[in-house]
Amino acid sequence: DIFRYINTILSKLIPVIEQNNGEADSFSDAGVTALFSQDPRSALISAISMCQEINTIEDSDFDFSSFAVGLCFGSVMIGVVGDGKSYSTLTISEYTGLSKYLQSIAGKYYSRILITASYADLIDDFSKRFSSRTVGQIYLTKLKKYEKIYDVYNGDTLEIRNKKRNTQLMFEKGVELFTDMKYDQARLHFVEVLKADRQDLAAKEYVYLCDKCASGEVGFSERTFLESW
Repeated sequence: DIFRYINTILSKLIPVIEQNNGEADSFSDAGVTALFSQDPRSALISAISMCQEINTIEDSDFDFSSFAVGLCFGSVMIGVVGDGKSYSTLTISEYTGLSKYLQSIAGKYYSRILITASYADLIDDFSKRFSSRTVGQIYLTKLKKYEKIYDVYNGDTLEIRNKKRNTQLMFEKGVELFTDMKYDQARLHFVEVLKADRQDLAAKEYVYLCDKCASGEVGFSERTFLESW
C-alpha cells in the first residue's frame, strides 16, 4: 500500500513539473525535489498545479491533506560522481535543504505552499498574480540573516482560501506587531483570527509564541522570528 501511495502522488507531480519546464532532481518517501532554471514563476505555478492535482485524488485508503511544497531561490551545483564503473548526478546546494525545511513546516503554519521573500521578489507583480499572506520570519543560521516567508494559498481548497482572505488583514497586522515585539497586541489579533477560523494553525502558533515572549521566558525574550534553520 505504501508504494501505491507514493506512486499515486508521483503520478500527479512529475507531469506538472515537466509541463512547467522543471526537472525532477531526487525522490524521497512520497516527495520529489525539483529544479527550475527558467522563468521564476514556473516553480510557483507548478506548486499550485500540484496542490490542485492532489485535491482531485479520491482514494479513501489514504490521506493527502498533509501534502505541502517549499520554494526558495539560490545557486545550485550539479555534477557527476562515480567510481569509474557506475555514475550518478549529484546536486549540492544549501537552498535545496531550505526548500525541504519549508515543506516540512508548512503544515504547522496552515500552509500548503511556503515560499521565501527573496524568491517572491523575482516574480513580477507577485502580490497581484497570486493569493498570499505574510507568515512571518525565519532565521537562517548558516547565512546569518532573517528571511520573510509567505503562504501562497492558490492551491488550497476554496473553503480555506476564503477563510484566509477574510482574516488576512487581521493576521498580517498580528505578524507586524509580533515582529515589532508588541506581543500582547499581536496576541489579540491572532485570537480574533481564531474566532473566525479555529483551524488556523499559524494563528495558534503565534498565540503560543506571544505568551512565551510576553512572559520573558528564556530563549523567547525579544524574539521576532518563528523558527531558525
